[in-house]
Amino acid sequence: MNLLELRSRAHRTFIFTVVSSLLLIGYVWFFDVNFAVSKNFILISQFLVAVALSLSVAITFILYRPKKIISSITESKLPTVSVCIPARNETQDLPECIESVLQSSYPKLEIIVLDDCSHDNTPDIIKRYAHAGVRFVNGKEPRDDWLAKNAAYDRLADEANGEILIFMGVDVRLAKDTITNIITHMNDVDMISILPRRDESAEASIFIQPIRFWWELGLWRFAFSKPPIMSTCWAIRKSTLDKQGTFESIKKAVDPEAVLAQKLHHMKSYSFYISNANLEIKSAKMPKDQYQTSLRKRYPQLRRRPENVLILIAFELLFIIAPYIWFVYLSLSGINGYIYQTSLATVVLLSIANSLVYRLTLKRLWPLGLLSMPSLALADCLLAIKSMYSYEFGKVIWKERNICLPLFKVEKSLPKI
Repeated sequence: MNLLELRSRAHRTFIFTVVSSLLLIGYVWFFDVNFAVSKNFILISQFLVAVALSLSVAITFILYRPKKIISSITESKLPTVSVCIPARNETQDLPECIESVLQSSYPKLEIIVLDDCSHDNTPDIIKRYAHAGVRFVNGKEPRDDWLAKNAAYDRLADEANGEILIFMGVDVRLAKDTITNIITHMNDVDMISILPRRDESAEASIFIQPIRFWWELGLWRFAFSKPPIMSTCWAIRKSTLDKQGTFESIKKAVDPEAVLAQKLHHMKSYSFYISNANLEIKSAKMPKDQYQTSLRKRYPQLRRRPENVLILIAFELLFIIAPYIWFVYLSLSGINGYIYQTSLATVVLLSIANSLVYRLTLKRLWPLGLLSMPSLALADCLLAIKSMYSYEFGKVIWKERNICLPLFKVEKSLPKI
């Protein structure tokens, strides 16, 4: 990393840590002197946070449900669509993914699969579907200042002929009418992304996948400038992508789709949907792959700042894990009254909200959401620490490439005018 950038980050983190430590010491002193006041303050704060998180999930649950829309567009006026799939060493999932796209009923469809320098027989699998119209693109190793996924997206966008580009991973499974419904929901916007349901064969990642969904659904994103976004399956008009500077302008973004979504959200040209029967998309990503994806994204989501990791851990310990410990203690102690009732209400709200998040994507195992909130928060704390340590002091390997190298490379820029 550039030395000046490294010093700046170190100074910022040091100052934040010192100030936070002083505030914590002051609060511990106040808590010791005014125990009753502090206890009531914490209890009420936990309840209010539980209410806020629950409302965010409930509103999101209603707000982003796709509706059944009957398209009035004739077949001759339907836009052309290119489904773009990057693949690297994906012999297990790729055939089922391609076959799910091939069953699509959409009439103007182009399917492009890029082999991103695989070391197995992934290229042979792609070429096996050439007779069905699947186009093979031979990928190249990315330049040092590009993240590999973004370079693959850029190559696919260059090769695509469709007016609308749909980017999806090899773990995605589409229904027959999914692409038609995606295009229908893009009638008034330039970009959409869809939160997928879990395939029944891949419901085992119940402690990893909901962490990502909580990040998108539980933080009142719809009220701010950062809308929910999922990288599993998203679509954008090619002309809009070109206007935004193509992937060249976001070549080092861990979530390039999130950058585009935020820009288009300000222009009221982006929509987010939760998969259901009207817009059916499933994900078959296995727990190991889901863990690697979360590890790759968690620290960048926290803006690659150690102090933000500290804030996240403090928040989850105090407002998600502690309420359950406090409730168990009160129950075993036989304490009643408003303290016990408030603690019970906090736990119930958090558990119901968590089960709703599970219910969005899991068909069989969603009731576990009623019990797993503390373990989910603890897993998120550990994941954030692991992600931070890997980025700052080790390596983050994604598809056999260290993505830390282009991500932390600081490039010279012109001074601001």
